[in-house]
Amino acid sequence: MLLVPMLAVVTLSLSDASTTQLRTVPQGNATAVDVHTVPMSRLNFRLRRSELTLFYAPDFAWLDITRDVDFALMHRAGISETWTRRRLRLSASVLGAIGHESYLTGAAPPATTASGAPPATGLDPARPGEAQGMQAMNAAYFPARSVLKTTYLRETLSLGYRLTARWNLAAVLAYEVAGGLGGSERYLPLRRGPTGSLSVTYAMTRRDDLTSTVSGFLTDVPKRDGRFVGATALETWQHRFAPLTSSSLGAGGTYLWSRPQSGAAEQKSLLGTGLASFLHGVQVDDRTMLSFGVSSTLAATYNPILGAVGQQLSETAIVGFRRDRTTLSAGAQSSQSLPFGAANATRTVGASAMGSYQLADPVLFSVGGNWSHQVLPDNLPFALAAADQWQVYASVRLAAPPITF
Repeated sequence: MLLVPMLAVVTLSLSDASTTQLRTVPQGNATAVDVHTVPMSRLNFRLRRSELTLFYAPDFAWLDITRDVDFALMHRAGISETWTRRRLRLSASVLGAIGHESYLTGAAPPATTASGAPPATGLDPARPGEAQGMQAMNAAYFPARSVLKTTYLRETLSLGYRLTARWNLAAVLAYEVAGGLGGSERYLPLRRGPTGSLSVTYAMTRRDDLTSTVSGFLTDVPKRDGRFVGATALETWQHRFAPLTSSSLGAGGTYLWSRPQSGAAEQKSLLGTGLASFLHGVQVDDRTMLSFGVSSTLAATYNPILGAVGQQLSETAIVGFRRDRTTLSAGAQSSQSLPFGAANATRTVGASAMGSYQLADPVLFSVGGNWSHQVLPDNLPFALAAADQWQVYASVRLAAPPITF
């Protein structure tokens, strides 16, 4: 149960991010100008062994303002609590969103992530050993509509426990609901279901870790009466060459049971699963950091437009530069469903670049752009947007000094 600390240090953070973007229109060769503003409030209660955080970040969007303006509002909110004691770390969170949003790969990146923090904009040069920046380049499929009514809800319980000096245990249990609502479900079928994982990590040496993970999921797609059940076993080796250089290599398998839609035959598959990554940072001097990362994953992945789970191969490459208040990043990503020659094969490729400058402690200015290309089956029950989408944007984020009570 989430408890509000009675004698906590309380911090209130307020910010706003405003973005203007020029992008392709979903259908045709025209361009559109959009304006977004995302105010965010975050309240943090902290005790010696626990921390409670609440946030609310609505996204106000005025789309295609120079021709046929459309308004979209997406509400995002969340609450999380973390409790630590010596070897044990427990956390619980509820993150949710509901409203209307522009669902295009070319849309400007959101001003906040589901946790209420600024989004990852590429490989963090200060932390090249972490893979969170690699996920920022993952392209998404996009339907032939600018605005869809969608929802997202995720409840998560997680546990971390240090068994010994060399052994660590981690467990995660979550339930998720996501997709379109009403008429938008035609383009983004609503999905729901639990996921869970259990992993044990053994520190073989100061530079090498071996992690054994078992995970599973159950995904229901009510509109199509589809159901997908999967269980994965994965063994991962991570090696740290130097403080700013690391790599990982993993291999395993996934058992997938699927019924894509009502009346379809049940399908049982044994799929390969794997990952490989290399992250490298160079400390040029006290003020300058360079970074580079590549990764590849093979996994059973849910496609939000097809409303189905299938095996997918993804590759990502990203470079970063940071000097004083300036940050630059660029990257490319591709994903391909397997087998390659299947009639329902899907593929996306994308590239992006971004630059930011901290004008002052409370002011961050960013510019960037990206391009995406999608290939989906021809037998979908609706028309797709143009295969290619591009977008350029400029944004300003203002953050008030935190207020501590």
